[in-house]
Amino acid sequence: MPEVDAELSEKLALSCNILAMGGHANLTMGHVTARKPGQTHLHMNPHDLGLEEITSQDIIIIDFEGTKLVGSGRRHSEYPIHTEIYKIYPHINCVIHTHPFYSIVVGATEGTIKTISHEGSLFASIPVFVETTLLIRTPALGEAVALCLNGHRALLMRNHGVVVTGASVEEATVYAVLLERAARLQVTASQIGSLSTSTLAETEGKGEQVFYPKNINNFWEYLVRKLQKNEAPGI
Repeated sequence: MPEVDAELSEKLALSCNILAMGGHANLTMGHVTARKPGQTHLHMNPHDLGLEEITSQDIIIIDFEGTKLVGSGRRHSEYPIHTEIYKIYPHINCVIHTHPFYSIVVGATEGTIKTISHEGSLFASIPVFVETTLLIRTPALGEAVALCLNGHRALLMRNHGVVVTGASVEEATVYAVLLERAARLQVTASQIGSLSTSTLAETEGKGEQVFYPKNINNFWEYLVRKLQKNEAPGI
């Protein structure tokens, strides 16, 4: 039986709280999983609590079949989103599925993220999962989501939400916050006029200039500080 990893549980709880602060809260829906590289069991926030309510003591552990191994909270029914992604992409160690407002708007209008902002360059032409708008409760549907991801760091789910991944909790969380900001900028800009996008070279350059690993970690630390001060982040 695996043991709860205190450090990973703390990061996972911080991730949930930061996501709520960054526009991803939706009642008690939304879930985040994380693992140490190579592990086949996952730390996960439980059902029945909002993202902003999660503490490290609430974290449960499940295996790749969705069996709860540790913890008293309920397991989310959409666990196959997570398990099937981990099976296909061994470099991924954190998966986020939430229902952020502006990202849902973009996905519902059959659009994808445009490169109209620094953040947009991270998610240029990410795929949109359209196979179903229902909950992803079977391994087959989870595998379909994983295959749709196709090496991208995130995807939109039509009329449903988003999936965001990363090599670490810090990385995936920052990406998820930035994805919702990119969507919010895009929705706002589209109400004013036509969109002006960056070139491919500019888009690639922004990744090198802005979203390099040290900066991603700095963004995480900033979000943690803001959370601890109970202030809305400047995002």
